[in-house]
Amino acid sequence: MDGWIVSDGMYYGMRPGQLVRLAFQLTGPKLRFGASVEGGFENASDGRLRANARVLARFADEDDQPCVALRAGDLRFYMEEFDLPDWEVGTLLVLEGQLSIDYYVWAEFYAQRPEAPDLFHTLWLRRIQRRWYKSRTYANREELADLHLRQFPPETPAPEYFEDVQSLHVPTTLSLPPLASTSAEWHSYFLLTLEGRVPGGV
Repeated sequence: MDGWIVSDGMYYGMRPGQLVRLAFQLTGPKLRFGASVEGGFENASDGRLRANARVLARFADEDDQPCVALRAGDLRFYMEEFDLPDWEVGTLLVLEGQLSIDYYVWAEFYAQRPEAPDLFHTLWLRRIQRRWYKSRTYANREELADLHLRQFPPETPAPEYFEDVQSLHVPTTLSLPPLASTSAEWHSYFLLTLEGRVPGGV
């Protein structure tokens, strides 16, 4: 399985070869919704996910932003968007989007609720690939992470800006060229390759 993550200081100790316990979020601007029969999922390259999913639970945060927990086969994940339809528990859906690693919203705010389903998976982390791209300067990491969640990927980086790394917090070994504009910076995201038995995938 592939899932992406923006490094903002979390998951500091993750390294290839470790057994990790993670929850997943479905993000992206091209989500498809529709009636479905309950079934499995396909985790395509670069973290794209297609799934026939059932709504397990629905929550709202302190700003009334909806959060929906779903299950496709034995893959469990959540979605968090202000414009999510008001699905009832048990609704069957066809979904397509980007599979990302929980940025601690589920772990910190929802998983502790007694009615919350268990969305965590225990998997082997096999690879961490960092991908660099050029973009404008962001005010803070929260703004950068929020943009990624809603407009991911921000662009498709060239393969020469990919590098395999041993953690999310190591200096780059690439020679990134200087940028002509002072309002632009190099930013990166990570693609994690995970292995484990998540039945129901195809």
